Amino acid sequence: MGACTDCQFRTGNHPALFGDIKRRDICTAAPCWLAKRNATIVNLAAATAKELGVKSVLKVGIGHASWNDPKVPVDAYIEYGSEARIVKQGSECPHTKPGVITWMAHPGDAGTLKVGDTVLVCTQAVDCPVHKKVDSRVERPKKSFEQMADTRIANLRKDLPQRIRAALIRSTIENALKRCHSLSTADKVKFELAANQMHADLFFDRHRDLCKLMEVEPTADRKGPGKDWRGSTRKMFQGHPVEMMVAVVLMHRYHVGHNFGPDTDPLKPLLRLYRVEAKSIERRIREDTAAKIASIQATLKKRRSKQANQIDPSSAHPAERKGQTRPSNESVE
Repeated sequence: MGACTDCQFRTGNHPALFGDIKRRDICTAAPCWLAKRNATIVNLAAATAKELGVKSVLKVGIGHASWNDPKVPVDAYIEYGSEARIVKQGSECPHTKPGVITWMAHPGDAGTLKVGDTVLVCTQAVDCPVHKKVDSRVERPKKSFEQMADTRIANLRKDLPQRIRAALIRSTIENALKRCHSLSTADKVKFELAANQMHADLFFDRHRDLCKLMEVEPTADRKGPGKDWRGSTRKMFQGHPVEMMVAVVLMHRYHVGHNFGPDTDPLKPLLRLYRVEAKSIERRIREDTAAKIASIQATLKKRRSKQANQIDPSSAHPAERKGQTRPSNESVE
């Protein structure tokens, strides 16, 4: 159908029809655009093969095949645990083939790679003696100390609401266990039936979160190689069905911003019921987070000051330039 520049289906070429669309380069004929895109990728692969002097190259996608909703042409997917893996030049094996990146699900997961880059791919890495231990994930660029520090600070600030909520939930469960309800034999049977059913219905991840929250080391799972998170939470509340129900309800709404709305959040009424010092706990978590952030920032400041002195020795203290030890104010009472 020719070039897109003067195409009748390009929004910018018919402002009277597509005046409500601000972008002028939108294609309104999806099948045509998809055909052109796929043809461009095929041409890219052919040009890369010609440049490398080989008959053909693999069209390589970064991510799971199920994520390729646009149906970009891909011969080999590089994903976690995949058989095809990108390998370094100089470590080729009989199964290694050249490839060109044609699609990536998330550019952030592709490291320094981008669409159009050439790579080497081992197509049978799972059984390959050379590449079976190679990480199937794309190597990401290493972060500097400053970048890691900034990320740590950002994560501390982002996770603060969840840390506060987790501390409140833990205190509520601990107070509930201290004030165990005394039940009649008949009531105990009824509550145990309800508690066991609620315990069984709780997601596996929440059992793991509960063990970590209460600092309980789970026992080994007899049925598998992992840990028995579910069984460990059951032992935690053995003989205390009401308290198990309280914990299960709270863990079901464990995360901040759950989708059930504030009106269905059981935490606030349980805080009042079990007399949890919510303000004191929140203040402690905020102070702890602020102290961690201040410590990281102080380390960053000291590191930058040291780097500046290394670049410009004249900025250092006169005593340090002579190889002497600078007096420390910390030793002065």
